[in-house]
Formats: sequence, C-alpha cells, structure tokens
Amino acid sequence: MLPGQRLIRAALLVGVLYFYLPIAKMNGKMPLFEGSGLATLVPNSRQAAAHGVSPACQAFLEGMQRYGEGTPEGWRGAIEQWETALQHWNDGEDCTVKPVLLTFLATARANLGELDAALATYQQTLQLYREQNDRHSQVLTLRAIAEIETKLGKYQGAINATQDAIALCEEVCRDGGYRQVKADVLNTMGLIFAKLGDPDRALLRYQEALEIVREVGNVPGEAATLNNLGNVEADLGDYTKALEYYNLALPVAQKLSERRREAATLNNIGFTYTQQQNDAQALEHYERALPLWRELGDRSGEATTLTNIGVARANLGDSAKALEAYNQALPLRQAVRDRRGEATTLYRLAQLERDRDNKAEALTRIKAAIDIIESLRTNVSSEELRTSFFASVQEQYEFYIDLLMQLHRQQPDAGYDAQALNASERARARALLEVLAQSGTDIRQGVNPQELRNQERRLQQQISALAQQQVEILNSNHTPEQAQAIETELQTRFEELDLVRGELRASSPNYAALTQPQPLTLPEIQERVLDGETILFEYFLGKERSYLWVVETDRLTSYELPPKAEIEAAVTNFRQTITSPRKRTDLTAIA
Repeated sequence: MLPGQRLIRAALLVGVLYFYLPIAKMNGKMPLFEGSGLATLVPNSRQAAAHGVSPACQAFLEGMQRYGEGTPEGWRGAIEQWETALQHWNDGEDCTVKPVLLTFLATARANLGELDAALATYQQTLQLYREQNDRHSQVLTLRAIAEIETKLGKYQGAINATQDAIALCEEVCRDGGYRQVKADVLNTMGLIFAKLGDPDRALLRYQEALEIVREVGNVPGEAATLNNLGNVEADLGDYTKALEYYNLALPVAQKLSERRREAATLNNIGFTYTQQQNDAQALEHYERALPLWRELGDRSGEATTLTNIGVARANLGDSAKALEAYNQALPLRQAVRDRRGEATTLYRLAQLERDRDNKAEALTRIKAAIDIIESLRTNVSSEELRTSFFASVQEQYEFYIDLLMQLHRQQPDAGYDAQALNASERARARALLEVLAQSGTDIRQGVNPQELRNQERRLQQQISALAQQQVEILNSNHTPEQAQAIETELQTRFEELDLVRGELRASSPNYAALTQPQPLTLPEIQERVLDGETILFEYFLGKERSYLWVVETDRLTSYELPPKAEIEAAVTNFRQTITSPRKRTDLTAIA
C-alpha cells in the first residue's frame, strides 16, 4: 500500500468510529468525536500533500480536522472542505472514500440543523452504496435517513426507510451480525411509532427486536430494548408491565457496568412508581440513580432525577426536602440550557409554593415556566413538537389560571381575574394550533412570498438542532470556546428568525396571527369586541375547578364552577335527555 493510501485509511479508521452519528447518538453507545482527541489522529493536509495525496483527499482530511473542533464554525468549515473535495473528485479516486465523505457531510449539515440538505446528502450516499452493493452500509444509511425524516415530521418516509432496511437485512440475515442490524432497525421503527403516538405498533417492533438480541446474545442491545419496551408500556398506562421490563433491564446494565443506562433505568423505575402513587419506592430508586449521574458528570440526567425526587418528596409531605431538590435541579437545567426541563422544574416549584401557601412566589415561578413554553412554541418548528408536550403545557396553563383565580378570591380588586381571563385566551390559542397541526392543516398556505416561509422553516430546524447540540456540549467535557461558539450561533439564528417573522407579519398578517397569536386583553375585548348589547361568556374547564367569566363593556364578573368531569357528565346527561323522545318532555329531568 502506498504511503498516501495509508494516510487515507488512517482517516477512514477514525471516520468509522464516528460515521453513523445519528445511530451512535440514538443508541448512546459512542462518545462524541468533538473534543475527544480523535481529531488529532487524522493526518493533516500538509502530511497528506507530502505523500502525494490528491487535492480531493487533502480537502477530505482538512474537513476531518475542522469537524473535530466541535463548533458550528468548525462544522461549516468542514462542509466547505468536503464540498471542495467533491468538486475535485474524479474516477481515479478510491470509490470507498466518497460515500464516507458524504456521510460526514450529511452529519455536519444535520448538526447545523440543515435537515433538508442532510437528507439529500444521505440519499446521495445511499445511491453510492447501492452501486457498490454494500448492503451493510445501505442499512445504516437508511436508518440515518429515517431519523432525519422523523425530525422533519415526514413519518411515512421514515417508516419506508426502516422497512427498506429490514428488507435488506432479510436478504442477508445469514449470520448474527446482520440479525443484530435488523434488531437495531426495529428499535428505530419502534421509536418512530412511539413518536407518532402509536404505542401498540411500537410495542410489536420492540418485542421482535428483543427476540433477536436475545437470540444473537447481544446483552447491551437487550438492555436497550427492554428499556424501550418499558417506556412504551408506561405510555400505554400499564405500569406493572413497564416495571417488569425495567427490572429485567436493570441487572443487565449493572452486569455490563453501563452506568448511564443503569441510572436511566433506575430513574424510569422511580417515575413508574410515582405514577402508581408509590412515592416511597420511587424515592428509593431516584436516590440510587442520583450518585450515578453525578459520577458520570451528566448534569441533564442529574437535574431530571432531582426534579423527580422533589415530586416524590412533595407527595410524601416533606416540602422542605422537595424545595431543596428543586432548587438543586433548576440551576443545572439552566447550565445545560435544557429549556423544556427548566419549565418543568419551575412548574413543580410553583405547585410546591402554592401548597405551602406562598402564592405570590408560586405565581412568579409559573409565569417563568409559561414564558419558556411560549418561547419554545414559537421557536421550534411545529413538525417536531409532540402531542404529549402540549398535554403537559395545557396542564401548566390550567395551574396558572387556577392560581390566579385563587389569588382573585383573596384579593378581589387586584385584577387577578382579568389576568386569568387573558391566560385562558392564550391557552385556547395554543390549543387551536395543536388541533390544526394534528389535522394536517397547512397553516402556512398562502404565505407570500413563499421564500419567507421556507426561511422560517429552515431557521426553526437550525435552532432546534443547535439547541440539542448545545445541551450535549454543555453536558460533557467542553472548552469555554466551544460553549461560547454554540451560544453565539444560537443567538444569531434567533435574531435572523425575528427578522423573518417581522417580514412575515408585514406581508402575511393572517399567517402571523395564527402562528404568533396575541390574545386580546380585557380592555381590548371591552373596547373592540363588545357593545352595549353584547356580553361575552368564556369558560375554562379544569381538573379540580372550572371557571366562567362574564365580560361586559364596563365590568368583569367571574364564577367558580365544578370540575371538568362533573360538568361533562351533566352535559352528557342533558344531551341524552333532550334527544330521547320519552324524556325530552320531562321538565324535571331536563332541569
């Protein structure tokens, strides 16, 4: 082998360690390339040139160096080098290197949130592997495509990719290796169905994957699949079955000394006990998980478990220790920029402060949580938001409204009832967007010009991907320069998004009104909607209490109503009564 070829092979060896980034991250099996020291093993372009390596391969190696910096600037530099390499590529180059280069190119684009470009690059890679009849790489690339399609909300495309991958596995499943690849793909398909809100189909894929990993003796794969099965059973509400799977996964993780998986499984067991209202057992498992997260330096996992400890402590009546746990979790959430997690911890703090009769402090906490939720709703593309997230959001709005009305009861002249009415309007606006998204309605239809719509979508994708990268960087060993670089990049994208939205508001006010709704305040309702002969009735149904607001041009009156379940039962009974020929004349029954 020529010296230049050895350099390329050395680069490829490092590349193989990090090729299939989406798969590696999804399984949690591989360390991040960025900052790991692997980049120093890649020969630089000067070494390559000294050994007669072609310009295309020199650019490839330079891109590897830039990619290893682990910053947005480094990823962009890598993309530039790899695009240069592609321009210089010729038939004399090693044909095995080009799809490797394209895989890295797709990964860098995905890191920057350029998901459409990443998808196109993966598809180009797939075609090359098909021409080379490299079925194993085809399967891995199809799995990466499925992940990108899922992030783009193209679930059918993601399912198609995993089905193609499984079909390839079936063709070559003569040995354990390919059987294991099939199990990996089945796990991916299960995750997609879980995100689609179809736990039954997810369960079938996980069960098939479990059979395979046990058959081929893949113990780490067994632990991962058992956890997936536990998660989906919990989603289905079968907590007993979920615990069975988690308790099978736990000793496997311990046997393998997989501390991260052990901590996650302990946390999952604790959370399931919480759902069963067995907080003492939950606490025992959370407190076993906590030192493992700290040993790993995983601040995100630590914050999640601390928040769960706070919930368990609060349920057990130990408000002081619950407060201590929440106050430890909150700065960790903020340090790793976990905005959704921060909103959750703030919400739990608000609940605790309300129960301690510190309603003013509770109001401060829930307002901060709602502000984060509003920010997340407008800064993340709707295709990536799951119904489960919105369900938790509605729960927080309900808490906010109920707290304001409790404060109104204590201070009738402080205007808390008007704030509650406004919060109800905001919750309704968010619920409308969720319904539109679930119905498949394209609320961007008619946006003019079309390029603004595309810019908004691209920027939302980039912000989502960069935010995820930021959490991962801040949650691992990183340099101050890496942290600052990702923060600067995010702020730049936010500023660009604000500018695009300003243009959208100017050119397409109807679209802006839907995606960025600004509910009317009480004075605006009284001045712009009502007249002397019109009254507005607005209600909000809550789990514990419901409310009715009666708005007139010169006054606001509010009433507390029974819980949602009681009202719905009364409505159902009334409907059945008036539609029954035998009962509708019975005024007593109707009353």
